[in-house]
Amino acid sequence: MHEALFWVYLANAVLLINHEIESAYWKEWELFRLSGGITGFLLLHFPMLFLMLYGLVLIERRSPAGLVISLLLSEIGRAHV
Repeated sequence: MHEALFWVYLANAVLLINHEIESAYWKEWELFRLSGGITGFLLLHFPMLFLMLYGLVLIERRSPAGLVISLLLSEIGRAHV
């Protein structure tokens, strides 16, 4: 089960990271009227990307916190569909 969760988590993380790259291309900070331009937009994404990748480490270590982050990530992925 943990191996399957690892691969599903990784696939979801890759899709979300790809979405965020695309959102920078389309200048979504203008859509949401975020100040700071591309710099502010990128600064907002650093904590999110760190948490996403750290969750993968926690899944690999079979930590309960990894399961919580996995659920959060799946809901974020579902919201972006």
